[in-house]
Amino acid sequence: MKFQNIILSTIAAVAMIAACEDNALDEVTFEEEEQDVYASENAAENLFETLEAITNSGLDYSQNQGGHIAVNKELEGAQITLLPAEQGADIKIDFGDGVIGPNGKTRKGIVIITYSDFRWFPGSVVTTKLENFSVDDIRVEGVRTVTNISELNELSTPKFTSVIKNGKLTWPDGSFITYDAQKVHTWELDENLEAITLNVEGTARGTTRRESDFRSTITSALTFQGQCIAEGAYLASVGKKRIEVDGRENHILVDYGEGACDNTFSVTIGEVKADITLD
Repeated sequence: MKFQNIILSTIAAVAMIAACEDNALDEVTFEEEEQDVYASENAAENLFETLEAITNSGLDYSQNQGGHIAVNKELEGAQITLLPAEQGADIKIDFGDGVIGPNGKTRKGIVIITYSDFRWFPGSVVTTKLENFSVDDIRVEGVRTVTNISELNELSTPKFTSVIKNGKLTWPDGSFITYDAQKVHTWELDENLEAITLNVEGTARGTTRRESDFRSTITSALTFQGQCIAEGAYLASVGKKRIEVDGRENHILVDYGEGACDNTFSVTIGEVKADITLD
């Protein structure tokens, strides 16, 4: 139980901090198109990480038959239905016409989750689909599939592939971005299941609200430390990311540092660099 709660807290923290990163860049002077690229990629990561937190909370609810996770903040206010296998799904989470989540954002619509086994078992597959789902009236579309690729002798370092296909975010004004991603999430646990570290690697691609094509590559694994999160430092403490835009010479480089729990990162575009610390 303690292990599951720490994992869920880590995932939720990663989702909330992505939104803060986007807002922080508003204080920095970059060209509008560069801001758009960074904001588009960050919005996609934020909303699909929110979906990950919802999915994992739903799995814990289902696989514990509504036990300890029943009042988890990710699910609070939603109608949860455990479906019979013949319906082709396992969990239906319905946020109806609007439920405010733990990050203060309003979720609407339905999340449908199908799983082949407990997600911590090697070989398990979890698929998440959406029906009229939105966060703060940004409609979210796409299919997210997570596969446990761990070996039986790797239970202290469970590893998952996370694939997003046909991702799309649509704003109320009709503007939209597309987003597809392939990432690997590796958890590192100590023998007491207390020291938790999440390492994220992979790539993503899509189009921005200005219809520019972009590619995002994690060039050095992003590391989220449980100890840092417990201290209120929710950012990755290590890692680097590069965002490339078709037709533009300058890349966007994001650097999360060398291990300090300080909620600080830098964004560099060409010769312009901004060091940002989140409150």
